Amino acid sequence: MSNSDDVVAELSSKLLLGWCMLDAHCGECGSPLMRDRDNKNYCCGCKVYVNENRMPLREEAKRNEVPEEPFVAQNDRVSETNEYIKGLLESKMRSLAERLARTESMQESDEIIEVIKKCNSLKKELV
Repeated sequence: MSNSDDVVAELSSKLLLGWCMLDAHCGECGSPLMRDRDNKNYCCGCKVYVNENRMPLREEAKRNEVPEEPFVAQNDRVSETNEYIKGLLESKMRSLAERLARTESMQESDEIIEVIKKCNSLKKELV
C-alpha cells in the first residue's frame, strides 16, 4: 500500500471508531485531522495527536496512545458511517472516471484504473 492508501485506511478506521473528520489539515503533512471521542485532534498521516496550531505532538505520542480496537457502536451509527464512506468512495470513483475519459496517457490511465479498483474493493468491504 502507498502512503496515501495508508492514510485513507487510517481515516476510515477512525471514522468507524466514531471519530469526527475535521475541516482542518495537519500543519506538517497536510492530512485531514480527526477528533477523537475525548475531543483531542489527531493526524492520520503523522499518526500522532496535534496541538492547537495543527502541529504534531511527537513527544506526547506515546502518552496518547490511540485505541486500536473499535468501541461497540450502535448498528445504526455504524451503518450511517458506512453509507457516508460509500458515498465518498462513489464520488471519488466518478471524478476518477471523468479524469480517465480525459487522459491520453496510458500510464495515467493504468494508475487511475488501479485507484478505481481499490475504491470499489473498499466499498464492497463495507457492510
